[in-house]
Amino acid sequence: MSLIMCHDCPKCGAGLLIDTDKQIYSCEFCGMTFDYDYFDTVNLLPVANRALGRGEFTAARKMFEELSEKDPHDAAVLRGLLFCDEKIESLYSLDIENFPIDPEDDNFRYSIEHADHIGLSYFGHIKNASEISQKYRESVKEDQVCQKDCNDIGNQILNKTGQIDQFRNRIVMAVKVMFAAREEFDRDTGESIFLAFMLPFLFVIFGIGFGTKYLGIPFLIGSIAVIVLCIIVYNIYKFYRIGKMNKEKKTLVEKDKVLRQKLDESRGKSEALYNEFVEEIREAEKLEKTMFGEVEK
Repeated sequence: MSLIMCHDCPKCGAGLLIDTDKQIYSCEFCGMTFDYDYFDTVNLLPVANRALGRGEFTAARKMFEELSEKDPHDAAVLRGLLFCDEKIESLYSLDIENFPIDPEDDNFRYSIEHADHIGLSYFGHIKNASEISQKYRESVKEDQVCQKDCNDIGNQILNKTGQIDQFRNRIVMAVKVMFAAREEFDRDTGESIFLAFMLPFLFVIFGIGFGTKYLGIPFLIGSIAVIVLCIIVYNIYKFYRIGKMNKEKKTLVEKDKVLRQKLDESRGKSEALYNEFVEEIREAEKLEKTMFGEVEK
């Protein structure tokens, strides 16, 4: 007689001994004996796996339950029962973003509690994949938040740049608007804009002209000095505002740099988690192929 590790006693879980002369399996702990035919799942297991792969979960579960009565510790059977309960056709249908298996679920706990050493290794990879999936979903949420923050900062930088350009060219823009309005003088809006810019200019010109005529050259010089002083003050104010806005823009650029670095790190984390998930699934697939037999995709 020799110890057979591929079958466990359905009653106590101990490894069974095989008697080649009597063609029976026996348990030296509880005394149970089983015929060779009792563990003959060669024909039924592939049929159950094919039904599972087609999404026929009810029919597949009945077959896995029948197999479980013969060997409740068989990893392939426990896998089939778990996949039927979770409506999973195969490992190939599992998605990291919508991983259906919860390690805290009663179905998964049952699989772990009844699994043999092969099953423990297999379900260990499934558990790792589930935990990685949870971390991946959280990481993707962080990616989305970082991306939104980057987009918001980018829009603020564009707006601030536009404000700076607009303020820097305010007088030039006013002249452009004035002449553009003049070209469309027949329109009410154009006329309003034209008058808004042109009338003050005309009043200043005529005012200086009449003032010079009646008050003399000193009035002309004084008027010109006031205008020049206003231009100087306005430019000082303009450059002050531009400098202030440039500082604000620089702060936004620095913030954008930090956020983009954070986004790159978050995306790198998500990519690493995805690779870990794929590796766990591959290890589980290897166990299916080498220990359980080829499982149809």
